[in-house]
Amino acid sequence: MTHGVGTGFTTVQSNRVPITPASLTGRIVLRLSFDDATAMLTCSFSLDGGTTFQNPFPPMQIFNSGVTDYDILLGAAGVTPPPPPPTQPLSLRLLFVRKPSDPGSRRMIYKAYSPRASRKLFVAPTVGGATLKVKLDSVTQCFSMPASGWSRFGRTYTYADPGGSHGPVKAAQFKLTRTGGIRNKALIIGANGPVDIVPPNPGIEGDTNFHIGDSAEYCASTAGGTIGQNNARTFKAWNAPAPAGCNVTACSPSGAFLDALDGLF
Repeated sequence: MTHGVGTGFTTVQSNRVPITPASLTGRIVLRLSFDDATAMLTCSFSLDGGTTFQNPFPPMQIFNSGVTDYDILLGAAGVTPPPPPPTQPLSLRLLFVRKPSDPGSRRMIYKAYSPRASRKLFVAPTVGGATLKVKLDSVTQCFSMPASGWSRFGRTYTYADPGGSHGPVKAAQFKLTRTGGIRNKALIIGANGPVDIVPPNPGIEGDTNFHIGDSAEYCASTAGGTIGQNNARTFKAWNAPAPAGCNVTACSPSGAFLDALDGLF
């Protein structure tokens, strides 16, 4: 709460509350509610696009320091969105999806590579973590791999979550080869969390987007590859060429949006 007197500005009251990225289910909405009878202003926010609002802040007394009249301005600062992250198409080595009768036994294996890639696109997942979006025909699912689960050994970054603390991804790897290529793979199991991607029976195309922090996207597709088993229990595709670009967008909300929002406060 800041008011202007003469040529200066005075901050009357300032409050803040932490927000975890996982609690965001829609657009952030800010709201000011003024009670004319009591001259009190209440600030609230919504994390689900305005469906529900949270009011953790105490009401503010509007008229302070002898001020008896106000023009109230409700608005938001504009933030220039960052440029889209660079993309690196990868050749698909394997996309394997298995649907047993027990949902906890579901399994997905993803492997992709590029024989040569730009070193500028090689970003460490130990800083911003990574996500993997998989789209198999009409079903899409995002899988999160936070930075805390990644470790580094030389040019190889390895993700391990055997107990499913962060979701269905049990293990993953992101590696820069000696020849300047990239190898990328992930193992996803139903025992670690819900796996919605199942064989379409039959399936036509699978697309992936492995997104590191907000720095780079590595995309692969089954288009042009060999499709083997393709029934209600198993979908298996391999040896597909690198796509021209990403056929599926990265998981959201992105860290870049949260970082930009944090810069407003």
